[in-house]
Amino acid sequence: MTLHDSRGYSFKSAPHHRLELNLFKSHTHMHVLISNVTDHDIVLWSPECMYGDYSLYIEFRDTTHPQAVFRALPGWGYTGGMGNPALTILTSHDDIIVDLDFVSDLQWDFPITIEDGKRMDLEVRVGYRPRELEKDMRELYRNAPKEWRDLEAKRWKGETFGDWHQITVTNRSGGIIGPGKREANAHQRPGKSH
Repeated sequence: MTLHDSRGYSFKSAPHHRLELNLFKSHTHMHVLISNVTDHDIVLWSPECMYGDYSLYIEFRDTTHPQAVFRALPGWGYTGGMGNPALTILTSHDDIIVDLDFVSDLQWDFPITIEDGKRMDLEVRVGYRPRELEKDMRELYRNAPKEWRDLEAKRWKGETFGDWHQITVTNRSGGIIGPGKREANAHQRPGKSH
């Protein structure tokens, strides 16, 4: 798994090996590149379903308090209406790109409060730990088509976490961004109506 910043750089190619996240508009988002480097196909939760979203771990921390880790989470509206489990087959030596938009309403929630016009130097890492079906969903899907059940049985159940990398986060959105702050400040951003 590789994280690419708002400019498209990975940690290896970023100037001074520092990623940048510009909280400005939705096009300045980050990407997670999920790569299958094996010689066989891998079954994963699809990125567009809530099980896929909640399997991704985008974590931030302040280097002065490394024990305090803040996880970015998908907003409810991002997966709302798409709560049904969906599987995808990531073929051998191929990739899936997942967008991490922290500015648009109902996308990903940035886990740390940052005032407009401010910047923070943090560390970031990305990981994947498959979310398991809840008991009621497992009961519901017990009678799913055999093809789906067979595919779900092959779903990758391991986990992977990358290294911590330096990142500079700058808020140029026109409002406060952070847990529970985006919607409250939506009226402050240009182009938003009440």
